Parts: sequence; C-alpha cells; structure tokens
Amino acid sequence: MKPEFTRIASNKQTTGLWHVTVADLKRLQFPYSDETIFEFCQNADPIIYQIYNNLFENSRLAALRDSLLPKLMSGELSVANL
Repeated sequence: MKPEFTRIASNKQTTGLWHVTVADLKRLQFPYSDETIFEFCQNADPIIYQIYNNLFENSRLAALRDSLLPKLMSGELSVANL
C-alpha cells in the first residue's frame, strides 16, 4: 500500500505520508474474492478465539488474585503447608 499512499501524498505536494486523510483511505479499493476472505478467516479465527480466551482467563485470574491476596496478606490463609 505504500506506493499508493505515496501517490496520494505526491498529489498533495508533500514529502511524507502524513497528509493521507481518512477520505483518501475511504476511496481506496481492495480487490478480494470469497476464497481470499475464507482463507483470511481460516487463519484469523483461531487467533481471535485465542485472544478472547486469554482475556477471559486474565479476568478470571485477576479476580482470583484479588480475592486471595488480602487473605494471604492478613494471615487468614497460609501457604506454609503447601
């Protein structure tokens, strides 16, 4: 995409890509096919699923930490016998 961004920026007489606007991006067209979308989903879905699972697990572990840490700090729970 850099050549296309460079072309857009050159029409605006700039030296960089900083003047590529949202409107410029909305005018861009990307060729795609159903097969390309399917292949992307085949690769992206497991990653998205793992991200979701990681977020859920992080939330669960943070809740566990928040419930156990005060008890450990106060001496209500001990790890000496583990």
